Amino acid sequence: IFEPRYMQLIKECMAGGCTFAIPFMNDSKVRKHGSEVKLYRILSTDPRGEMLIVIEGVSLCRVLTFKDTLPGKLYSGGTIECIDKHAYSSDPSVIDKIESLGINTHELRNSEQYSQIDLNKVVLLLELSAEDKFRFISLTSLEQKEKWLSGFLFLEEKIREQQRQLQHNVHLN
Repeated sequence: IFEPRYMQLIKECMAGGCTFAIPFMNDSKVRKHGSEVKLYRILSTDPRGEMLIVIEGVSLCRVLTFKDTLPGKLYSGGTIECIDKHAYSSDPSVIDKIESLGINTHELRNSEQYSQIDLNKVVLLLELSAEDKFRFISLTSLEQKEKWLSGFLFLEEKIREQQRQLQHNVHLN
């Protein structure tokens, strides 16, 4: 942390234990979703006040309002709402597709309802692009998330199937 605005923000977080949000950026534009984070630890501070910090994710969030300037602050800000940490699905077709890819679902299951799998955790395990992850968390209903993930998993199944077929059909001379 070296910019005065972020130095001010971190000092306020140290004093009050507050959290702050980091909105996702794309093409230098602030997106409508982000991560709520908290200051976890300050690793070092140099004589100029610059800091090396560690933050910890608290939740995903939706940005409701955003202002480039706040009264009496150097940093920008706004209001957020937290997005549910879990998106539990009990749809057998989605769960079957997840398991068919060899993903161990034990850690993904709801501790209270074992038949449900947390789709947010599934997405973290998949090798998705940042844009695909953003697209997934931007979906507002469980049905939309199930449909999107089901389509992605179907495509992933087809790609793996093609790779297996190619391995059996390619021979070196």
